[in-house]
Amino acid sequence: MKDYYYLNSINNQFKFCYYNWETWYYTSWSDLVSKYKRTKLGLGWNVLAMLITISIMSFVWSKIFKMDMVVFFPYIFNGFAAFFFLNASITSSCVLLSQINKDIYLNLPLPFLVLILRNIGQHFFNYIHYLPIIFFLHFFLLEFSIFSLFFYFLGIVFLVLHATLLSAIFCIISTRYRDVYPLVVSIMSAATLLTPIMWNKDMLGSNANFAYLNPFTFIIEIVREPILNNVPGPSVYFLNIIFLFFSYLILHLIVKYKGDRLIYWV
Repeated sequence: MKDYYYLNSINNQFKFCYYNWETWYYTSWSDLVSKYKRTKLGLGWNVLAMLITISIMSFVWSKIFKMDMVVFFPYIFNGFAAFFFLNASITSSCVLLSQINKDIYLNLPLPFLVLILRNIGQHFFNYIHYLPIIFFLHFFLLEFSIFSLFFYFLGIVFLVLHATLLSAIFCIISTRYRDVYPLVVSIMSAATLLTPIMWNKDMLGSNANFAYLNPFTFIIEIVREPILNNVPGPSVYFLNIIFLFFSYLILHLIVKYKGDRLIYWV
């Protein structure tokens, strides 16, 4: 069992992934390259599709909400880019062990967290391809601020941590209970409308703070607002830290008591 010291310890799994970062970093990049191997634009198609979709949505919704499209487009683009990363990471993690990487997990003595980070890495590389547009919007449509850029990159760190912990939790639960996957897909679809991405929480008036009952609100806000030169208040960072703490605690307990059973559930 010495080779499987990490089975019931999420901390040991994080240590393994830290010291053996090649196991998930290079494989995630390889997955992305092979996926778009025979295309000319590669991930450029994702960026182009996002630009077309968000441009049309911004034009229509800016008319409905009577907002300046120059202001509304960066708001909705940054919100969707962050949410799509989170959505893709969580939903794909639900079938990560049962379908996508089943053979790898059954045949190689690797912590399941390696496969989680491999999946996160692939979707994060997707997100990176939106950065040129995000920076263009920040530099040319908005007032440039180094201060805001610092908080933006800090928000990305929070976003990746949220995606990692939530993906790991739902990966384990959905491997044990296969009905969880369609449930998660439904919830994430509903969250697209319930999260202030296409609309602003200030539209709720005196009930604006109720939007924070949806965790995705403060998760997206911590990434989107700084790049729009609106640094979130301390309460937003506090909510993110608290949510990360409880996510880690839940993951720690699940792995501690059920980590060695995961391979039987696959």
